[in-house]
Amino acid sequence: EAIQSQSEHPIAKALVEFIRLENAHAREQVSACLLKAHSVELEVGHGIRGIVDGREVFIGRIDNQSQTQTQRQEQDRTDEVYRKVGVFVDGNLQGVFRLGDVQRPGVAKALSALQQRGWKLAILSGDDSPHVQSLGLELQKSGIDLEECLGGLSPEQKKEHLDRFHALGLTTVMIGDGINDAIALASADVGIAVRGPSEIALRNAPIYMGANHLELIPRLLDASTNAVQAIHRCFAASLFYNCITIGLAATGYIHPWIAAVFMPISGITVLLMAWTARTFPPHSKSLTQT
Repeated sequence: EAIQSQSEHPIAKALVEFIRLENAHAREQVSACLLKAHSVELEVGHGIRGIVDGREVFIGRIDNQSQTQTQRQEQDRTDEVYRKVGVFVDGNLQGVFRLGDVQRPGVAKALSALQQRGWKLAILSGDDSPHVQSLGLELQKSGIDLEECLGGLSPEQKKEHLDRFHALGLTTVMIGDGINDAIALASADVGIAVRGPSEIALRNAPIYMGANHLELIPRLLDASTNAVQAIHRCFAASLFYNCITIGLAATGYIHPWIAAVFMPISGITVLLMAWTARTFPPHSKSLTQT
């Protein structure tokens, strides 16, 4: 708890909450909870490290430590779909947390909508590959290509895969919610940060969604399309209006000062068109209750 309480990662917060709940039911508080950590360092994409009671403690990805010892510690290989977080003290594995998660509401629906638009979907995750493949199987009907469901990636490796897509001439859109996605969000053609535990994602993405409903992604695309169409309509109306009035004034059909009077009217017309243009399409009430 001394180490994890200094991390903003959602898994770290979950582990701290779990430990505190366990201690609340114990008769005596575990002495480790009274210890303080110092020299704490966050290793992005790997874990967190610090000194507790004079001993080095690392909490994070197991495959960054002794794989041989890990294999001796694991008793059941059937739970590979779970994310594994190891606790190492002075380099020795002392325990393993096996964590699972569920799909966010509306993920399948949002991915299906993107797939219908002709998008090629991929998952770039720092979670273990078996866990990512299991998630890909669940979302395969929504347009996810299992060959593009990649796990165990560092932030730099996520960027490398985006660069690979760029080399193929593809426009990339990255959607992420954490510190491990910051580099990829910045390197993508369009970065969309979903509300998460880290503000670094917000600083690296030009688009930030305050709600964590992925169903809002298709609505965001519709809003972008509507905004561009509204701009085109305003330009077309202004150009048409000015061409008509200037042409009539140049040919003598109307006095120039009458054309001058119509110029501000043209600006007001464009302003009203922009004001009344609906950017975001209507959405269900359930998405507003966040």
